[in-house]
Amino acid sequence: MAQAETYKVYSPFPVGSSPDILVRRLFETVQLKTQDTFIIINKPGGDGVIAFRSFIDDTSPRILATTTSLLANPSIDAYEHVKSLLFYYKLQTLLIATKDSKINSLNDVQGRLNVGSAIRNADMLFRNTIQDPNVQIITYSGDVDVINGLFRKELDLANVADASIIYKNNRDSFKVITNYEQAGISFGGGFVVPKSMGKDELMKLNSDLNIALQDESFRKWLWNTLEKHPIGGKPEVLDKVVNDLKVYQNKHK
Repeated sequence: MAQAETYKVYSPFPVGSSPDILVRRLFETVQLKTQDTFIIINKPGGDGVIAFRSFIDDTSPRILATTTSLLANPSIDAYEHVKSLLFYYKLQTLLIATKDSKINSLNDVQGRLNVGSAIRNADMLFRNTIQDPNVQIITYSGDVDVINGLFRKELDLANVADASIIYKNNRDSFKVITNYEQAGISFGGGFVVPKSMGKDELMKLNSDLNIALQDESFRKWLWNTLEKHPIGGKPEVLDKVVNDLKVYQNKHK
C-alpha cells in the first residue's frame, strides 16, 4: 500500500470566493477517497503571481490551483517551473456591454473606453482584439461582484468569466459583444505540480483527482452551486488549453 502523503495546495483565490470554494470542495472529496491529506493555502493578489511565487519557493509536496490565463502569461514563463496535472473546469468568457450602450460590435469601439475584466490576465484579450491606436483603453480588474458594481456606473465594456454569474441572470441589462470561445480560446482552472515531480506520483494524483471529479455528490454540488460540469482527463488536456492561449497571444503581439 502506498504511503500517505501530505500536500500543500496553493490557491490564488480569496477565501470564500467561488473558485476557492470549488478547490476546497474538490480536495475534500479527494481526501475522502485516498489516504492523502491536502492543506489549502490561500495567497490571493497580484493576478495569481503571489501564489505562483510562493508555490515555486516551497520545497514540500505541493500543488498549485491556478488559472489557464496565468499559465499562458509570457511574463511568468510558468512551464519553466511546473508541469500540468489537470484541467478541472472551463469558464464561459464574454465581452459584454450594457443594453443602452452605443457599442453593438467591435467595429463600434472608438475613443476612450473604460473596460473591466473579471478574468485574471485577460486584459490582453481585449487589447489584442482592438488594434486601433486611437482607442484609449482604461482598464479595471476585480472579482465578478466588483466588476458588476462598476459596470452600472462607469464601465463601457467588461470581460466577464462565467457569464452565468453576470449575463445569464441579467439579460435585460447587458448584451454580448463577442464570445471568445468563437475564436477557439478557453479559460478555466487548472492544477500544476513542480517540474521535479516524478511521473508515477503525478499520474497517481491525476487519477485521484479524476475519480473525485466523477463523484456523484461532487458533480451534483458543482452544478447546483456554480453551474459547471467538471472536465478532468490527462495532463495533456490542460497543456492544449494553455498552448491555445499562448498561440493567441503570439499572434496578436
